[in-house]
Amino acid sequence: MEKRTLHRAGAICAGLGAIVTGVSYGVHPELAEAAAFLPIVAGSSRFADIHWGLIIGMVLMQFGFGAVTLTLREQPERNDAGGWAQLGLYTLLVGLTLWIGVFVTEVALKPLADGLRTDPALTGGARALAGLVDAGGTAATFVYWLGVALLGTALLISRRYPRWMGAIGLVLGAVISLGIGLPRAFLGQSAWTEKIGFPILAFATLVWTLVLGVMLWRLEGAGQGRR
Repeated sequence: MEKRTLHRAGAICAGLGAIVTGVSYGVHPELAEAAAFLPIVAGSSRFADIHWGLIIGMVLMQFGFGAVTLTLREQPERNDAGGWAQLGLYTLLVGLTLWIGVFVTEVALKPLADGLRTDPALTGGARALAGLVDAGGTAATFVYWLGVALLGTALLISRRYPRWMGAIGLVLGAVISLGIGLPRAFLGQSAWTEKIGFPILAFATLVWTLVLGVMLWRLEGAGQGRR
């Protein structure tokens, strides 16, 4: 009963976390270079609330991923799906930590951006902090979606989840980590990384997480039925 409750709580966390993260990301101000981003930050009245929403949503998602990992480690398989899932979970945790650092830094950026209206001397510090946000976001993108790819690999080789679910996670993780994170690190921001690729694929990842939560709930229900 305790295991069933844990799994269903994880399913709820995955679904609710994906929804909270999606709503918060949807109202997040448009990303831009530091010089253009600071006025956008100053003009947002809900900037801090948006980022606390992102933190809460992604933490809830992490609990959901943890519950999925537990289901894969409960029944050891020859292809070690549980080991891949655990590696993915740890990588996601590192990526989540980086994202939380980015979001907290953005919250700290808000007073500086507001202060620029009356004190131009704050420009240097505000731009430095915005640059830190940019670098941290790039690292977080690469690491977090590498974790998604690893978890997708675990689902793909496991016999407890549909293979297509694992394949989608693997593709999403690989494309964002390698196709967006790395280019952003070496070539900087572009329309692909900021306005096309990342928004679309990040939203697809949230939908994937929501579906994964539903599957986790149904998987546990099916297990109860067999017992």
